Amino acid sequence: MGRLDMRFTTGSMRTKIFFPGGLKIPVFFLLALVAGLSTKAQQYCLTFEQPREKSQAKTEGGGHGGGKGVCAFVSTGQTDFARSGSQALRLMIWDEGNCSAVSWATFAQVYPCTPGRKIHAGAWLYFSSAIFPLLDERATVQLRVEYFTDAEATQINPQHVRVSSPFSPTVGFVPDSWHLVETFDRAPENTRAMKLTIMLCSEVNNGCRQAVWADDVFVEFSGPKPRNDLWPDKYRGLARRPSWSLACLQTP
Repeated sequence: MGRLDMRFTTGSMRTKIFFPGGLKIPVFFLLALVAGLSTKAQQYCLTFEQPREKSQAKTEGGGHGGGKGVCAFVSTGQTDFARSGSQALRLMIWDEGNCSAVSWATFAQVYPCTPGRKIHAGAWLYFSSAIFPLLDERATVQLRVEYFTDAEATQINPQHVRVSSPFSPTVGFVPDSWHLVETFDRAPENTRAMKLTIMLCSEVNNGCRQAVWADDVFVEFSGPKPRNDLWPDKYRGLARRPSWSLACLQTP
């Protein structure tokens, strides 16, 4: 096999590298190829099977006017459901029958992110026709993507927020089946972190508990590769060893 000839030619023609056998490839093409290899997509999937996945997430619930909510990790059984494995997330809301009550339950996870990254975020959602059914027509779930200018995700960028289409029986989703809800976006300038939130809320309840289950929550980043040194030490393990499974995107 011939030896690579590293001579360069300059002039009116673009700079080229001569390979064995007389093959000539423009330098700009090689640089583009290298750049493409350095922008490999990064994928994260939360199946809630590992304690570490739960410890780095934030769950909240609340309301006013008598409204209440809670978000909890659950195991499959007679009253809970999971899409893969035996663990899932349950978002539940209820009230005291007050017509002016507002209730919500949320799950949030922060990820490292840099400007220009293309983002594909999603979650598989489920609600039952018999167990804590969504009786209120205004009870909806949405995914929300927010961006932060610091790696610790404390300084939010209020100018750029992405929200998915609503998940609700009133817009065609049927009970007793898993549905994929997703959203797409691109990280704005000065981004150091992004947060994906799943939020169940209702403006008016009927005094009954209502629930939605979530599983195989995923985020896929593509585009300019993020710098790991920008991420706090406590999150670097998440950035280097994402918990990813193709099951997150496969239709059951």
